[in-house]
Amino acid sequence: MPARANLLAGLLPMALWAATCVLAHHLIGGPPAPQASAQQRMREGEVVEFVGTLELSGDRAVFHPQEGGEPLRLLENLALERVTRVLSESHGEHQWQVRGELTEYRGANYLLLLKAVQRGVLPAAGKP
Repeated sequence: MPARANLLAGLLPMALWAATCVLAHHLIGGPPAPQASAQQRMREGEVVEFVGTLELSGDRAVFHPQEGGEPLRLLENLALERVTRVLSESHGEHQWQVRGELTEYRGANYLLLLKAVQRGVLPAAGKP
C-alpha cells in the first residue's frame, strides 16, 4: 500500500492545480474568444425562412438570401426536385420564399427545404 499512497500523494497537487485552472476559467471568463468570421454559422436544427434567389450550380442548387449572408447549399429532397424543375423550365432569375431546416457539415450550413414559394421573376440587369 505505500506505493499506492505515494502515487495518490503525487496526484493530489495535479488535481488541485486542475481544479484551480477550472475555477479561474469560470471566474475570468476563460481564454479570449476566437476571432469571429465575417459570417457566423447558424445552428443545426433551426427552422428558418428566407427570401432570395436560387441557382443551379452543376448538380447542386444554391440559395442566396436577399438580405445577404452566406449562400446555402440545398439538400436533395422532393421539394428541391420541384423547384429545380421550375428553374430548368423557365428563364430569368426568380425570387423565392423558402422555409427549411438548417444543417451543419464541416463548418458550412446547408438547408433542407420544407417549403418553397415562387414570388416572381426579377427584372434582368440593365432593364427597367
